[in-house]
Amino acid sequence: MLTTQIEIAAPPAVVREKFLQFDQIPKYSPNGFFISLGPLVPGKALEPGVKMHNVLRGATLEAVVLKNSPSEFRWKGEFYGIFNGEHMFQFRESKEEGNKGGTTFVH
Repeated sequence: MLTTQIEIAAPPAVVREKFLQFDQIPKYSPNGFFISLGPLVPGKALEPGVKMHNVLRGATLEAVVLKNSPSEFRWKGEFYGIFNGEHMFQFRESKEEGNKGGTTFVH
């Protein structure tokens, strides 16, 4: 599994809250790779088993939420039947000396 991580100077609960505000993607990333992310049925809670409809620049990806907890958000998706994979996002309390009270965000 390939992962990356970054330190963020905000508590994990705040980082998670902002991360899951998918409706804000056009505002903070108007020219980004992701156009929109969210549940297939608008307004439906992102619980395990819920289908997602994700629009990317040049493609659409259907996915299923596998986990949505205070420490992790995970989905599994398929791209045109050719590629499939899981995307995991973890919100960990930072152990870094310079980021006490912050978050280690792992993807």
